[in-house]
Amino acid sequence: MRISLRQIEKAFGTTPVLRGVSCEIEPGEFVTLLGPSGCGKTTLLRIIAGLEHADHGSVLFDGFDAAQWTIQERRVGFVFQHYALFPHLSVFDNVAFGLRMRSRRSRMPEGKIAKRVHDLLGLVQLGPLADRYPQQLSGGQKQRVAVARALAIEPRVLLLDEPFGALDVHVRQDLREQLRKLQKELGITCLLVTHDQDEALALSDRIMLLNQGVIEQIGQPDHLYREPESFFAMNYLGSVNELPARLVQKGRDGRIFVRAHDLELFPAVSGSPQAAITSVVPRGAVIQVDLEAIDPNFSGPLRAEIPRDRWDGFGWHRGQLVSWKIKAYKDFQRLASQES
Repeated sequence: MRISLRQIEKAFGTTPVLRGVSCEIEPGEFVTLLGPSGCGKTTLLRIIAGLEHADHGSVLFDGFDAAQWTIQERRVGFVFQHYALFPHLSVFDNVAFGLRMRSRRSRMPEGKIAKRVHDLLGLVQLGPLADRYPQQLSGGQKQRVAVARALAIEPRVLLLDEPFGALDVHVRQDLREQLRKLQKELGITCLLVTHDQDEALALSDRIMLLNQGVIEQIGQPDHLYREPESFFAMNYLGSVNELPARLVQKGRDGRIFVRAHDLELFPAVSGSPQAAITSVVPRGAVIQVDLEAIDPNFSGPLRAEIPRDRWDGFGWHRGQLVSWKIKAYKDFQRLASQES
């Protein structure tokens, strides 16, 4: 299903939460709403679901105004942040709940409901746990029950509000992969709310980056990472250094922004910018190196990200003096001037 957002605005009291949000979400697309807490992500998701009403603007489902439909008519599956499972119902009955709540005219016979529930529990690999209760499940199992319950009503769109936040890293990665596979197999339009940039980059067809109630940038994950249109977009998707610089071609002083992996370190050489290593943090295949620059033109903190195999070859340690240079940077001086 295609979802069209047209100039969505929402305020709580005198505080604006969404300010003129417009975009098109294609059928079968997986779009992540990414941004810091309070930027309007969950409010926008709830407006699409019909759980909140916009003060201005409209939500269209396949060209039709969704405001004319009840929540049931929208056929939206919603997975809440804390799953919202019914503690007094078994796994089976939790998944069957939405089907049993339909009007008598549209309700399936109980036999068909049972078959659909068992099929979904098999799909999320929980078939043997149908008779258990939520308090007997792990966090990852609860999350899969919540997904199965959302899928039971055959939704045209699946909405997920930070569903992985309470899970440990290994379970989270496994469930993300399962969800992406399910979404593609079923062809459901899916919107995910998160503030986790790694999650957004791993799952999305496109990312909608929100900041203070407006869309800062929207596009494919790799494009947002490689071609950010503002300092906020660049800083939110990765670790960034901000440095003063003389922009020779533009004939002025300004600021440049350098991603941590674009700051290259090498053994200290006289005449080149230098810095002292203040911290070394292993992060799997990458080593995060924090430094304090020692240079007449710039002194201050820096951060570099070095592939582990290259780092191991250096044999460096905290307190050591190294040289550094910039491999690539972005200049947002014009945008910064306009904003100030």
